[in-house]
Amino acid sequence: MLCNNLIKFINKTFQNVSTSRMITSSLNVRSISTPVTQEYVVDDTIALKKYSDDIIKTVNKAVKRNNRLFAVVHICGKQFKVTDNDLVLIDGYWPPNVGDRIKLQKVLLVGGMDFTLIGRPVLNPDTVNITATVVDKDLSHTRTNFKRIKRKQYMRINFIRKEITTLRINSVNITQDIDVKKDVQEIGRRIM
Repeated sequence: MLCNNLIKFINKTFQNVSTSRMITSSLNVRSISTPVTQEYVVDDTIALKKYSDDIIKTVNKAVKRNNRLFAVVHICGKQFKVTDNDLVLIDGYWPPNVGDRIKLQKVLLVGGMDFTLIGRPVLNPDTVNITATVVDKDLSHTRTNFKRIKRKQYMRINFIRKEITTLRINSVNITQDIDVKKDVQEIGRRIM
């Protein structure tokens, strides 16, 4: 008796719901309605090569006529945007002594008025030459570190002075044409 009543109830509910609505709800409508098209890919490697060669030629001309360049350099975990005769303050301990001339190796990008060369992640050290001189090594101004806990009679005062190194950027130069590769490239770090 219970089983017959259940079958009658199911039949009534399925008669109320249209069968087309049931079918469309169970299938993805977009996959059926969108026509299958074939995509034709045209081989444009020659045109792309010509286009990229034109860009490289214009950048090389801009490098030759452009005097003032800027660069983004990675030093001691921080990035600095530098140009000629800039002063850079580096916080914390850094080994070079006063008067040392340094070539900065980690150059992220170099640019001028008309172009920008972006490294992935770093530009080739043979392409870009950025030299700097260590001008000064000193301590920072005195910073006060004050700690206090309310209602516990706890107060501490510490005075902190960090080491600071001052660099002067001597020159930012692009030494060779863009997209020029050596036959044999070096592996590892170069020592000056």
